[in-house]
Amino acid sequence: MSVKEKETKLSDSENDGALSKKERAALEKKARQDAKEAELRKKTEIREAAEKLKAQKFAEEKKAGKHKTLAEITDGKDDYEQDFKVPEGTVVYCENLVKLYKIGDIEVMALQGLDLSVQDGEMVAIIGNSGSGKSTLMNIIGGLDRPTAGRIYVNGINLLKLDDNQMLQYMRETVGFVWQNTARNMIPYLNALDNVKLVMQMAGRLDSNRANELLEIVGLGHRKKSKMHELSGGEQQRVAIAIGLANKPKILLADEPTGAVDTKTTAQIMSVFHRLNTEMGVTVIIVTHDRQLSHMVPRVVTISDGRIGTEFIRREEIDVNSDDMMNATAGHDTGSHIEYGFIDGRRRLFIPENYLSQAGLHEKSKVGIEVKDGRLELFKPEDDVK
Repeated sequence: MSVKEKETKLSDSENDGALSKKERAALEKKARQDAKEAELRKKTEIREAAEKLKAQKFAEEKKAGKHKTLAEITDGKDDYEQDFKVPEGTVVYCENLVKLYKIGDIEVMALQGLDLSVQDGEMVAIIGNSGSGKSTLMNIIGGLDRPTAGRIYVNGINLLKLDDNQMLQYMRETVGFVWQNTARNMIPYLNALDNVKLVMQMAGRLDSNRANELLEIVGLGHRKKSKMHELSGGEQQRVAIAIGLANKPKILLADEPTGAVDTKTTAQIMSVFHRLNTEMGVTVIIVTHDRQLSHMVPRVVTISDGRIGTEFIRREEIDVNSDDMMNATAGHDTGSHIEYGFIDGRRRLFIPENYLSQAGLHEKSKVGIEVKDGRLELFKPEDDVK
């Protein structure tokens, strides 16, 4: 029944006095919902048609030899930076990465010469406060933004040299996304299974068996016919993970994946990430401001003022099938990581505020430096002691 027919039925029923207030309210709500879904469906069809035309145009240009494939660039068949080689086993390589935003006459430097390496098959959390540059870094790794200067390679691909069509191909084939806002992850009028299949279909890789398998992997095989409003927040995020894995990406990028769920659901979501990382070999990069997540990943990188701060490496692997995950989620495993400083490409060393205060140091103050028995010691100079 169309929306117009429902409205007609509603009007006729009101005239006949056949509907109660509750029934009339239910019909009105259903009519509004159907109208909204019809509008969303129309927008999606327009977007899909535009994507299809763009893909066809790219295919024609590629056939005419106007575009080099990602495989050619990855295999070194391109002439970009022939003298440079990404360190072996490194899937994400950032060197002296700079990003400037201009707002009117004001320039904002979101990244200030950032250096970062992520190994193939690693699980990393990038943690920083609002405005630290973590989201900018994720957008650049994901191909959603381009740096102002520096060097970035992902899976051997020089992102600075990709044109728009190659970048689109890169985003479809190399990276998967999991967003905090579920509206960016799912189309509300499609069920969970159709959402996963849609991503495959848009990339020309429809595989119904794999779509079902991915929902089983994230523990939602029994909810595959449910739409977004029928799923809990945690279930929506797990569907988002399945969607992010639809096209077999090398890297899964997650933006605040546990920002809107409780502690128990956080543990469930993080357990899924761990299984994907260990069993499927997917490189997982989680960007968040939640420092509790630092207890749940093997490696934590902090970012501050657009630069890498310190790193934390977990002493022991976490057992996702035991109480370890819940304890980590609640922050009960204090001392689980070893903290390291990081000297970047410009020989800068970030020192956390708590270390400075304990040593009686502050910003822009002189620091004594000595090397003893292979250890570098920083201390407050005697002439500066009050």
